[in-house]
This record gives sequence, structure tokens and C-alpha cells, in this order.
Amino acid sequence: MRNQNVCNPTNHHIIPRSKGGKTMKWNLADIPQGEHQDYHKLFVNKTPIEILEYLSNHFWSNKEGCNGDRFIRQYLQNI
Repeated sequence: MRNQNVCNPTNHHIIPRSKGGKTMKWNLADIPQGEHQDYHKLFVNKTPIEILEYLSNHFWSNKEGCNGDRFIRQYLQNI
């Protein structure tokens, strides 16, 4: 059951180890086990930048001139 996993956090590598991510504090996020599994079902082992690029190319760009790349650059400047 998902509720049992709330108290069972797991380490999530923000930059996946398969993409060169290190097991260091700055690259780890403690998240509930169920959410960790859901994340990987949705994003597999993509890096945060790869996820943003995917969203940009498939959801944020359109024929009316919405530029997903511009959105990503603005977002990254503000974090």
C-alpha cells in the first residue's frame, strides 16, 4: 500500500547514476518510496534538463509562437 511508504523515504539521485550522477548530498533527495517509483515510471532515468527539454518539445511549443526553449532559459535563470 502506498501509505506505508510515506514513512519509508528513499534516496533519489537528481542526476541519475547512469548519467554520471554522484552519490553526494547535493545530488540526493529523500522522497517516499512510492513517489520514487512513480517518478521513474514517468521519467525513467532522465536528468532534470532532459525532462524540461521533453516538456518543451512536446507540450510548451506550438504553432502560435510559444517557444519552449525560451521558457526553459527563463525558468533556469530564476531558480
